[in-house]
Amino acid sequence: MLAQRRSAIAVVVLAAAWILLQSLAQKPDHDESQYVAGAVLALQGMPFRDFMLLQPPLHAWLLAPLAWAWPTDMFIAMRLATGLLALATLAIVYRTQRAIAVQGEAAFASTLLMGCCASFQFCAGVVRNDMAAVLLMSLGIWAMVLKTQDWDGRSLVAGLAFGLAVATKLSIAPVAAAAGLHLLLDRRERPRALPMFAVGSAIGLAPAAFAFVLAPEAFRWGVFTFAATAPFDWYGRIGAADELTMAEKASDLVGYMLVGPALIVLLLVACWAHRTGAVRAGQGRLLILLILGGIAGAALPTPTHKQYLLPILPPLFMALGLVLADGRRAAVWQPLMLVSALIGLAPAAVGFALAGAAGLPALAVDDTGDWVGSVMRARGSAGVVASLSPERAADSGFPLDPRFATGPFVFRSGALLSHQRARRLALPTPRSLEAILRAHPPAAILVGYERVQRREERALDLQMAAVARRMAWRPVRLPDGQGTLWLRPKAAS
Repeated sequence: MLAQRRSAIAVVVLAAAWILLQSLAQKPDHDESQYVAGAVLALQGMPFRDFMLLQPPLHAWLLAPLAWAWPTDMFIAMRLATGLLALATLAIVYRTQRAIAVQGEAAFASTLLMGCCASFQFCAGVVRNDMAAVLLMSLGIWAMVLKTQDWDGRSLVAGLAFGLAVATKLSIAPVAAAAGLHLLLDRRERPRALPMFAVGSAIGLAPAAFAFVLAPEAFRWGVFTFAATAPFDWYGRIGAADELTMAEKASDLVGYMLVGPALIVLLLVACWAHRTGAVRAGQGRLLILLILGGIAGAALPTPTHKQYLLPILPPLFMALGLVLADGRRAAVWQPLMLVSALIGLAPAAVGFALAGAAGLPALAVDDTGDWVGSVMRARGSAGVVASLSPERAADSGFPLDPRFATGPFVFRSGALLSHQRARRLALPTPRSLEAILRAHPPAAILVGYERVQRREERALDLQMAAVARRMAWRPVRLPDGQGTLWLRPKAAS
């Protein structure tokens, strides 16, 4: 028994080290720009009122204290914090299984398998809102299955957790709706559970409601209108509209589930639910409904990416714990799950190998910010840094230009904004870029980090550089050979 416990502790320590190291070894992701900038700018103003966000505001507020506490190492701090959120999510998934009477070994195995999914590994290693939202969602599930008689209190806490999750990421809404549906089906036994869940959800949504009240037009446009229109505009213009079809999205979802044990576990859970009738009532029905809600949430964003699978995973692997506890038939699937787990770990292992050869990418981003700050201080610069890659300048010690809080995303789809709306929302578009930079010039413009994406995205940076060149700003090449810092002439300061 003691040997088993020591082995389990060793595995937990190894898993924690793996995830936290991955936070430093994961190469910068294109989307991190908006999440880092949102957290940094939340220290200076209110989301939507003072700067644009493309997500509900809670994640920016959650990370803002890190930007305050580590002003020159905030990117690393946010990466590591995301890794800690991932570890906490795994712990909640394990505890939830124990609460529904899954034995320790089965709960431990299913939790480890969840951690081996490539989508989980990715979300654990980059600054995004997915992991925070799924941690809150998992807390909501845990509250729903606790072995207490206080159904009202449990339902209130569960609703609060789900509401906070939706206030962090909108695609959690179908999972929250599935939880509510489960309580609706149970209304005869527990008539007050659903109303208490609704009250808790309303309280959890209060942060988003507060941001909406302060700036309703900006909130509607950033959270809803942009997501419904911008991907179709951008992918259509770059000749990739086929990536947005339902058939392609379904194919992508299946493909991402294959990088790890998620698809095999989904098939196993479906067979178990059909054989045992678990979907009819109780904890089995709750988890099946939550899995279906997670699938709906994964299908909502356009286009589909691996991170959108994350809401499926906690209820799916909680259900796997029930399957493993149920008996012998799961043994046939164990070799497949083991092989798929190794496949899921492969992308992270490759990232570790590349990091060992070239250095940890998160540290390189931090070094970029340090270098930018040192050059600007040496020159006596004062003011904000404008960039379509604001995460690269976040650690400079200089404030970020709030007009570029969304990184390249709003800028590249500027054609969707009328001139009047762009002015009201203080958003730069390719047509207005030069005018707004001349009217309110930043201290510096950092470019060059969009070129690692499609050539169309590199062209966005080139537009920024062209304007700086026409304004006769001074270019300084960064030591990484990739970025260029354009410094405002002192006469224009």
